[in-house]
Amino acid sequence: MLTLIIGFDPKSSTALSKCMITGAAGSTVYYNLRLRHPTLDMPLIDYDLALLFQPMLMLGISIGVAFNVMFADWMVTILLIILFI
Repeated sequence: MLTLIIGFDPKSSTALSKCMITGAAGSTVYYNLRLRHPTLDMPLIDYDLALLFQPMLMLGISIGVAFNVMFADWMVTILLIILFI
């Protein structure tokens, strides 16, 4: 959407999109930090589950950032098209 509507190049729109997603996720976690489950006596956020998938998420982000720096603009565009299909 950043490429189509605003006209950013694929590399910049990918990086800005990641920043926007991180900001939205951080604000959602901050909002839900003190909330409790409606029926059970436990926090709304399942911290055990978050600790389970966090290492793989960080590995995937690191690989994605490295590929975004290494690949040319046309390659990033082709990979995004393949991903969306």
